[in-house]
Amino acid sequence: MWSKVARAPAVALLLAAGATAGFTYSRSDPPVLPVVEAAEKRRKPSSPAQSSLAGTWVNELGSKMVLNPPDDSGQFTGSYLTAVSAAQKPIRVSPLVGAQHDPKGAEEEYTFGFLVNWSFSDSIAAFAGQRFVDAEGKETLETTWLLRQKVESHGDDWEATRVGRNVFTRAA
Repeated sequence: MWSKVARAPAVALLLAAGATAGFTYSRSDPPVLPVVEAAEKRRKPSSPAQSSLAGTWVNELGSKMVLNPPDDSGQFTGSYLTAVSAAQKPIRVSPLVGAQHDPKGAEEEYTFGFLVNWSFSDSIAAFAGQRFVDAEGKETLETTWLLRQKVESHGDDWEATRVGRNVFTRAA
């Protein structure tokens, strides 16, 4: 099932790029505008070790996640230790699995997503986001998440999903 989920972003990207059934086209490289060239020269490249999401990240609430390097298809694993919880149980490190759009790190600002299977509650969270690098080389992950918790009955379904945002920075 994971392989089908991991392929979904690739299909969406092909469709967004104009690839449709029965439609083919060839594209020559477009001319580079002077403004684009100047912007690329100002951009500080990431070091090879930091071209992927691999590493330790901390968000504005103090939650910490450790991401392992992605495989050739962009899939990765890791762990998440949340700093906040509504669960009435002790917080524990939870496993995560995800995918990044640019597994080779050729781009600096790429999209990614991951799931956290909370090990201390009957809930799961899905994060989607984008990596950004500012002019000084500081990396941030801007994410939006959905948290789904188990409810006792179908009538309680309305209160089972929460939505939020987190910004992560790479830990020093």
